[in-house]
Amino acid sequence: MELDIAFLTNVARESSYALYLTGALKARMKAIFAVYWDEEKGQWNVIILEWDASYIFASNFIPLSAQLLNSGTIFLYYTDLTYTLLIIYFGFGCLLSMYGCYHHYIGLEVQRHPRQIAGFWGYSFQITFQMVAAAVVLTDCVFWFIVVPYLAIKDFSLNSLTIALHWTNAVFLLGDAALNSLRFPWFRIAYFLLWTCFYVVFQWIFHACIFFWWPYPFLDLSFSFSPLWYLLVALLHIPCYGVFFLLVKLKHFLLKIFLRDG
Repeated sequence: MELDIAFLTNVARESSYALYLTGALKARMKAIFAVYWDEEKGQWNVIILEWDASYIFASNFIPLSAQLLNSGTIFLYYTDLTYTLLIIYFGFGCLLSMYGCYHHYIGLEVQRHPRQIAGFWGYSFQITFQMVAAAVVLTDCVFWFIVVPYLAIKDFSLNSLTIALHWTNAVFLLGDAALNSLRFPWFRIAYFLLWTCFYVVFQWIFHACIFFWWPYPFLDLSFSFSPLWYLLVALLHIPCYGVFFLLVKLKHFLLKIFLRDG
């Protein structure tokens, strides 16, 4: 809560009060750690395992020590926006699957053609898959090959949640790509570029209106080599999209071999 209010006060250019709220949050978290950390057992005693209706708190389900809910500023990161798009994609797929199962359940016959034209929702689902697939490759490449070495130089340690975000997204998407039959044509790279352009323009507008830190150091326009960094990341879109394009082609190639041999 303090982080959200501090963010809003920072927007209102009340930086002194924002610093006060941030300090209050750190003091409260320090007190929580002091109370709930069991030094002998080496564990947190926040979650109550025995069910008792008279002791129902939010920390029964999500421990405060996990610090999973930070603030709305997490959506300033390309990773979190891409992960959100990944969740939307899986939710979208579940809805389409339930729709197909419902039609099958009520006995509605659908005429099938060798190349049936997809409707609006079908194309939207394909475009979402093509955007998020390439964006995940770009996210993980930038994180592991640019951000992590930069933070290592600065002696900055990464928490487990940040690391998990940058490998679980690839695992989930690769598993889905191995099972689905969606197309992955080259010309759809345009939607991937539009997704990144949307994020960059949003960052420019946000920093033009609000004095705030840059989520990625190479986005900082005051940096003397920022044009070079922007060009490098823009060119990185081609191999990132190409990697997933080749993976999909490899999947179809292997399926043809196995089906022919079978």
